[in-house]
Amino acid sequence: MDLTQFGSLHPNAVEFPNEYNDNFGYTLQTVNGENLSPSEFRKKYDEEFLPFMINGSNWIENWTASKEWSVENMADKYGDLKFNIGNEYGHPRNVNMDFRDYVDYMKNQRDEAPLYIFDGNFGEKCPELLNDYFVPSIFEEDYFSVLGSQRPPFRWIVIGPERSGASWHIDPMGTSAWNALLSGRKRWALYPPSMLPPGIEFGKNADGSNYFKSPTSLLWYLEIYPYLPPDRKPIEIVQEPGQIIFVPAGWWHLILNLDKVNLAVTQNFVGKANLPIVCSDIVENHMDEMFVKFKNRLLTKKPELSSIFSEVETQSLLVPTDDQIILDEGFNSRVEFSSSFDWIEEGSPWRKKLIKILKNHSNIYGEIINENETLLEITPMSGGQNPVFLHEPTKTIIKLYVHISGGLSTYISEVFSYFKLSSNLNTSKLVPSLLAHELLVKDGNFEILFSANKIKIPETGFNRFKKKSDFILSPWPYPYTITTAVENKITIKEVMLNLNTENWNQIIPWLAKTTATFHNFEINTSQERIKLANPFDTLHTILYPALNSLTLDSSRESIISSLRTTLIRTDFSYHIKMNLKKAIASHAQWGHLSQHLQSQLSTYLPKSIDDLWDPSDRTYATRFLHGDLNFENILGSLSADKIFTPQHVIDFGDSFHAIPWGTESQMMDPLWDFVAIHISTLNCNPQLFRMFWGEYWKHRKCLDDDVKKKGETYITRAERKRLLVYILLFEFQGVVRWIKKVVPGVWKCQSFEEVEVLLFGEA
Repeated sequence: MDLTQFGSLHPNAVEFPNEYNDNFGYTLQTVNGENLSPSEFRKKYDEEFLPFMINGSNWIENWTASKEWSVENMADKYGDLKFNIGNEYGHPRNVNMDFRDYVDYMKNQRDEAPLYIFDGNFGEKCPELLNDYFVPSIFEEDYFSVLGSQRPPFRWIVIGPERSGASWHIDPMGTSAWNALLSGRKRWALYPPSMLPPGIEFGKNADGSNYFKSPTSLLWYLEIYPYLPPDRKPIEIVQEPGQIIFVPAGWWHLILNLDKVNLAVTQNFVGKANLPIVCSDIVENHMDEMFVKFKNRLLTKKPELSSIFSEVETQSLLVPTDDQIILDEGFNSRVEFSSSFDWIEEGSPWRKKLIKILKNHSNIYGEIINENETLLEITPMSGGQNPVFLHEPTKTIIKLYVHISGGLSTYISEVFSYFKLSSNLNTSKLVPSLLAHELLVKDGNFEILFSANKIKIPETGFNRFKKKSDFILSPWPYPYTITTAVENKITIKEVMLNLNTENWNQIIPWLAKTTATFHNFEINTSQERIKLANPFDTLHTILYPALNSLTLDSSRESIISSLRTTLIRTDFSYHIKMNLKKAIASHAQWGHLSQHLQSQLSTYLPKSIDDLWDPSDRTYATRFLHGDLNFENILGSLSADKIFTPQHVIDFGDSFHAIPWGTESQMMDPLWDFVAIHISTLNCNPQLFRMFWGEYWKHRKCLDDDVKKKGETYITRAERKRLLVYILLFEFQGVVRWIKKVVPGVWKCQSFEEVEVLLFGEA
């Protein structure tokens, strides 16, 4: 087959697909490597996760490899050595062939998907080859080098004929890569991390791990590429001999070799920009020993990176702990503790707890005759911050709330939300039914201390707003809920990469109407107002079943009074006020904003919430916020033709409640819920967000009809700013880091006004 048609692209810059021009405003550049310093590379490309091509550099020209690495010379020197071969990325590469035999095969083959050499041990087999090239200066910083021979595979020699190549993939472990072409030509296609390449099948294995299947690079170009609309085309460029391409961490890429002989060397590396991604990947894959070794060795040389490791450790819970609750359960670290959430085999601490819960609720589960047989009917469902279990026979979900992830505040907020939402016809069908809830009190000892000098606050607070009445729970009471299971449902996250325009046109109206329904929540009748005149009576209903059997230092009334101020997220204004106080320092520590954006932060952020939003503006106000409408909390079904239909919302642990009723200062801004929707569920796509915005206002109840936004997609400058301010006020840096990954270059804008336009479009 003649591949000249695939090599017709001009090797210079090719723009992003139209769909992303408004988002990124970036063009894949070809730059002169001789004029590019390491600091400029890090600032312009590495920190922004932007790919580019290096041209006109004397790096490759000065390599011995550029003169001596031909397949003929290498066959003479290494003809009897066996090299690793494969056909396309992701397929087995454990087949070895003598180099001389491979050269003969390469010259005579007529395969549709030819074999090619992709050998990560060439340096060990032929150590002299490592002296024939050197790492370009801009890529010399490689933190994995501290592991020496114990580092993961990182360098490969790549040799293949025309039609061979690498199908769609992302490089492993969050590493970035450079690829230097010595002979031949390669056609590269790339998609940003947020966009799954068309034609890829993405799903879950039986063990819960992700899988994807991709056609070969040639087949993709022949059968999928020609039919893509302009806004779905990849970024493309043809790499010529002597050029080096940089592929940042997380970017999808495909390579098609165009000439009869194509020879390259490539290396993966870790720098400061992708270090958090790499560390998270190590921890998520349970390579704890490697993580500790990598951390200790790297911090010896670069102690200034300690905050990155600390954050990963905190998020992953991978540190030895002195937390007595965790130690009492038989674990040495938070990661061991949280990893046990999906473990109910012999020795698991959750076995006895589950049996006790089942026995406590015989009205739901009946009499337990054989505990071991009963446990076989339970399936761990947890992938989150709390252990969750499915009881198959009754189709019920048991969720326990641990102290390291919000604890009582999450439990109370969730149960309180169920009480409110299930009492309303418009919202009751959107959420699971709450069947039971309780505190699983250990040894009947539940202690609440109000003396300031006796306070001991757990590692992460169930005390949302730290008062002098903070308390200690000793031992942890393990609150839990039992709800109906949402059967045969999957999350948007599981299918999002495969969603097309038709499917989004179905999802967004539902999401907008559901969000508006939550925000419209009101106590409508006078009887309902009287019934819930003191909504904290609900707390009695929540807590009294457990409190009745406890010995308490204070009266139940004083406990309820303390819990209502400590556990229920009622004061939205206070939450914003507290986050405003620490936002500048937090962003300075995280380091994701450019220096000029960081310097503008103090003037961009409002001095108080009153400067941002008027809580008495009942046109906008809501009495209820979900708090985290992300892509893991929206469940639905997938049809045979792969159309996702959203149906339910879960996880109300971060919800805000306007209490008491009628207090204007307690009213809340609905735009707070829009942040998780836009950043996570809509993946920062401004076109999808404008569609959501217009649909949302069709369903919102506003008291002032003269100003009601009847389906308008127009977003004012003030509204855009509020949305961005709320993003900047999130307590965890994962939000700004995710945006940085999905919208490369966003935090390098010259002003926050430019950031607003990139994220939400023109006003």
